[in-house]
Amino acid sequence: MATNGTTEAKPNRFRVTPRMWVGLAIAVIALAFIFQNRDPVVTQLLVFRIEAAHWVTLLAIFLVGMGTSWLIFHRQK
Repeated sequence: MATNGTTEAKPNRFRVTPRMWVGLAIAVIALAFIFQNRDPVVTQLLVFRIEAAHWVTLLAIFLVGMGTSWLIFHRQK
């Protein structure tokens, strides 16, 4: 191929960044956690009794903690 002084555009190639690898690793670990914790568990709080998959219970607790943290540390400016 002869070039006439102009640079040819390189084809757009999909490039995997380290950030994408970390995200993929977290997703794989999360899926493994979900598949290993599918057994139902009973959660009892005062008079309430809830039966759900273990991972659902842990996710709910995590979300309640995130919401509580947001309410405590969110400041109006």
